[in-house]
Amino acid sequence: MLHVKPESGGKSLEETVGAALDVDFSAPSAQSVSQMGAWGYPAAPPYNGLSMFKCLDRPGRLSLSPALPTMYRIGCTMTGGSSGGGWFRVANGKTVLVSNTSIGPTDNTWLAGPQLGRGAQTLYDEMGREYGGR
Repeated sequence: MLHVKPESGGKSLEETVGAALDVDFSAPSAQSVSQMGAWGYPAAPPYNGLSMFKCLDRPGRLSLSPALPTMYRIGCTMTGGSSGGGWFRVANGKTVLVSNTSIGPTDNTWLAGPQLGRGAQTLYDEMGREYGGR
């Protein structure tokens, strides 16, 4: 999460590119979601980082260690450079942000991202109070 400060007298990021989608902090289980999509700008070959791509798949779970949180995992061939791209799903008829691309293997067969829960919501709310006037 980051705060983008506009140039003096300049427009905010939201005024420049438009409002963001709502974030779903409910961290639904992978089994309860029929489809998620990851969007990104992969830069390693065969991509060049200039165009946006997406992958749609039914999510599974990825656990790297019992001490670490479980992540969502989807099949995807996007390469390096797609990290940080948003993951979306449709919930109650609305498209919402549910994760972001965090890791993937060197053979580019899948991507994984965190389940956004209470900790992420607390950080989001604190940033909003500090910088967003909420």
